[in-house]
Amino acid sequence: MISKKDKAKLKEHSKKHEGGMKGKHMKNMTKEMKKGESFSSAHNKAKKIDVAASKKNEKEKKPKKKIIKKVNKKPIKNVKPKKAPIRATNLSSY
Repeated sequence: MISKKDKAKLKEHSKKHEGGMKGKHMKNMTKEMKKGESFSSAHNKAKKIDVAASKKNEKEKKPKKKIIKKVNKKPIKNVKPKKAPIRATNLSSY
């Protein structure tokens, strides 16, 4: 059984964690405290459980798909460069 003092301590501590009292970390802590652990030892065990669970989740996540840019598959036409037009001013210098 958890004392009123410990419940108040848990409630205050839950503000620091995602999900409040319903979060996984707090559920793990209350479970350990109901077994007879102190607040600090229950917190340490809950942290270990949280770390182990997060590592497991990382392994289960699918790797991100690589984004491959589509390449234009149309063939490039053989284009000959255009010749510059001959100007009358150029011919007068000869």
